Amino acid sequence: MAIQDVIRYAAGCDVGISFIEDTCLSYHYCLPNKLHEYRLAGLPVIVSNLPEMARYIDKTHCGWKVNPDAKSLRALVASLDRKAIDQTLADVRMAPLTWDDEKQEYLVILSKLLEAQ
Repeated sequence: MAIQDVIRYAAGCDVGISFIEDTCLSYHYCLPNKLHEYRLAGLPVIVSNLPEMARYIDKTHCGWKVNPDAKSLRALVASLDRKAIDQTLADVRMAPLTWDDEKQEYLVILSKLLEAQ
């Protein structure tokens, strides 16, 4: 399926979920593409409260963090009402994900890497 199709289908949802279990270092520090696809679809997201995903949510205010276990996920989903989802959705739409927004941070990282060599 093309990325445009994924984004189009996701846009029909209320919330995206990128739930990763903390079973290895790779998962512990991951920042899944699905998170970005949901953002491109204009959705707020629920993510596992793992370092990089949590940092992303804290920075963008685009969703909710939850401990990576089924009980915590169920409790969060049960606590969300239409008002909470709509407020977060409004925040997401006020801060769209664009290259112009990310470019400066990317260039700073590249600059630091090149200076280190």
